[in-house]
Amino acid sequence: MVSCWLLLDAVIFPIKDVITFLNNFGYQVPNVYCVVNMTAYTLIIGRANWTEVCLGINRVIAICFPRQYSRFSSRKVVLCMLAATWVITLVVAPPATYNLGGHLAVIFLNQCVYVAFHRLGDFFVACVMFIPMVLIGICCTIILGKSFQIAHHQRSIANHVSVAGQENAVRKLLRRTTHKRRMGIAVMLFTSFFWGAACDLPYVVVLEGFQCLFSQYPILTVWVHFILDAQYTISPRVLKRGPKVGRLARGDRGSRGFDHEPEHTKTRSSVVSVSHVAEPSHAPESSRIVHHHRVSIY
Repeated sequence: MVSCWLLLDAVIFPIKDVITFLNNFGYQVPNVYCVVNMTAYTLIIGRANWTEVCLGINRVIAICFPRQYSRFSSRKVVLCMLAATWVITLVVAPPATYNLGGHLAVIFLNQCVYVAFHRLGDFFVACVMFIPMVLIGICCTIILGKSFQIAHHQRSIANHVSVAGQENAVRKLLRRTTHKRRMGIAVMLFTSFFWGAACDLPYVVVLEGFQCLFSQYPILTVWVHFILDAQYTISPRVLKRGPKVGRLARGDRGSRGFDHEPEHTKTRSSVVSVSHVAEPSHAPESSRIVHHHRVSIY
């Protein structure tokens, strides 16, 4: 996923800006440029978006169904999910670029556009951007709602149950840590989601309702591209500032899958598993959701 952002920032967007700049000198791009660039663009965007959908589903299972999480965090399941993102992208992206359900066209300022003239073309566009965006938003909502539900439940228990001794202190500390981690993930996902939506909004508004502004004010294209570029440049910083628990997609200290197994905490009387002391938190906080990019114009 990070490699997709790097390709967008280091290759795709700079080439696009150079091609737009060359339009001032009368340079017209050949048709093969749109085929190559739009294919690479849709593959990268689709791959990144569907990977984030998998991460969102993983987080929902970790927070809402912690007892079942080990079944969905094995290496085999993770590899199957990653393979599914490639299959979906490879099935959807290339047909759309080769005039199936639509066609490619070069419009003002050397911009390549995919024009969907059939429902099949609309389906391709939806599979690359809109469907992943909806799924990621649903995952964010579920995670936030579950986090508040857990917080309310823990406050109710704290008000009616009092356990003395060291074990009670461990329980209290673990509950606080678990809730803080869950809320950190929820806030991070929502911040990432709304940042991506805010960066896409100017582009979508101008594209859908005011396309003539691109030809009247060429500098507007550069500014819109700059905002879209900022979306994929700043997003990794959102992940970096998230809670540092585990390492995404490779576990922590020899763990399998996305997370590590519960540790054990010693008390005076016995060795108590963390999973029995408090609700386990299988939520590495470096998971990131989504940003989405309009696929119809480049």
